[in-house]
Amino acid sequence: MITITEEIIINADIQKVWGFLSDFEISLNINSFHQEIILPNKFSLTDKYQKFSIIHNFGLGNIDMDVKIVDYNPLKLIQLFKYNNNKLHKAFEHSSTYELTKKGELTKLNYIIKGSFNFKIQNIPFRPILIKVMKNELLNMKNMIESSDRIPQDIESKITAT
Repeated sequence: MITITEEIIINADIQKVWGFLSDFEISLNINSFHQEIILPNKFSLTDKYQKFSIIHNFGLGNIDMDVKIVDYNPLKLIQLFKYNNNKLHKAFEHSSTYELTKKGELTKLNYIIKGSFNFKIQNIPFRPILIKVMKNELLNMKNMIESSDRIPQDIESKITAT
């Protein structure tokens, strides 16, 4: 079993970070293992019985994995469980937990992965790869969230006659 926790401080309020994280079409696409996010038409974070799919590639080919929301606590936590019904050794069955903590004007994001290939030998070389992917994912999230404030709300057009 692999368990990794990474954290990052984001220069944004907790509502903004939560809004980003809960938009799975954007937030889950940042992970370089995720090839495609497949959400149902009427997707709801609060429906614990609803599943969706992510096509993963852990370096051994594409794997279609089901995803269910294990825990959902607005402005605090989202936990997803990603599993493959075929129990393939090349599928990394895991939970992904995103925990938010308000730090004044800032937000601390803890990102926890717990999982296994269900084949111990594959877990050992995968751990440093997973750490690097998680760190890159957090940096990309931070940059996307923080830079979204810099987008002008109103754009003025100037038309000049020639």
